[in-house]
Amino acid sequence: MSTAPPNAPTGTTSTGDHGQAEAWLARLHAPDCSARERAAFEDWLAQSPTHIEAWLDAERIDAMARTLASDDLLRAAARQARRKTAGGGPLRRWRPAAAALAATLVVDR
Repeated sequence: MSTAPPNAPTGTTSTGDHGQAEAWLARLHAPDCSARERAAFEDWLAQSPTHIEAWLDAERIDAMARTLASDDLLRAAARQARRKTAGGGPLRRWRPAAAALAATLVVDR
């Protein structure tokens, strides 16, 4: 039985361990995660102390991200950024002029 989560990177390097820990974190939070997958996670965790370290890092990063997601200032900044990009910004104002210029160049030739 494979102890890597579905679609996890494989390897023995620290980067590989972190990638697997991140994949496990996502899988374990999925609503359809099975008991068999949870057992496979426990097997993976027990294989190496570096797996435990990678798991703790992934959990710590996930907790920080959840904290940031609830930050009112960051949420306001994200809303403002979405409004700016939804309007198209300065490039949107130049599109009609650019289209007219392109049409003029095509007609002149």
